[in-house]
Amino acid sequence: MFYPAFIEIYGRKCVVVGGGEVAARKAKTLLLAGAEVVVIAPTICARMKKLLAHQTPAPPAGASGRIEHVARRYRKGDLRSAFIAVAATDDPGANLSVCRDAERLGILVNCASPPDAGNFIVPSASERGGLSIAVSTAGKCPALSKLIRRELDDYTSGYPALLAFLEDARARLREAMPGERDRAAALDNLAARLMEAFRTGPEKKAPKLAEKELNRYFSFTRKKSRQRKAGP
Repeated sequence: MFYPAFIEIYGRKCVVVGGGEVAARKAKTLLLAGAEVVVIAPTICARMKKLLAHQTPAPPAGASGRIEHVARRYRKGDLRSAFIAVAATDDPGANLSVCRDAERLGILVNCASPPDAGNFIVPSASERGGLSIAVSTAGKCPALSKLIRRELDDYTSGYPALLAFLEDARARLREAMPGERDRAAALDNLAARLMEAFRTGPEKKAPKLAEKELNRYFSFTRKKSRQRKAGP
């Protein structure tokens, strides 16, 4: 059984062993998370070359990390100081060597083949406007993970806008309601009332409805506060 987690890898060294399509896909996701990616492979595919070429004058769109290519086979010691390793060659034996070295060094390692040789797997994931959706079948069927995640992407298409609104509402509620428990309850109620509106409603109508709902809540809160101050 796997422990689900989102890991901060910005600025951390991540080593990808392999230069094919799978390795390129893994390297791109690490780059998009801001990692310092080191690719170790004698040769690399066109997709990997594109990642390297687009680094100058700027990384790929949305990326914050950097990538470099070491044009040779993997050697023992290449994982030193790495935070994450990815074994993504087309040789299961070579991948196992990477995994064994990572285990000795206490490094997180993802293995393309055989997948159970690593100590973590990567879910099918998407990110829009701060909303991250990740789906895993524990390695049993990655294709199904992808299909479910795409279905969830469609279902939650309006939720990034809701998240942006609630982020602002949270800041406003923090000023109006110093009590953490009351503030959390207010956000829970507000989110529950607005989810359907942002998921299915017109793009311009949902924020207006949300603002109206928030103002209604503020009016109710102010009224209760005046009643408490007035006393019996």
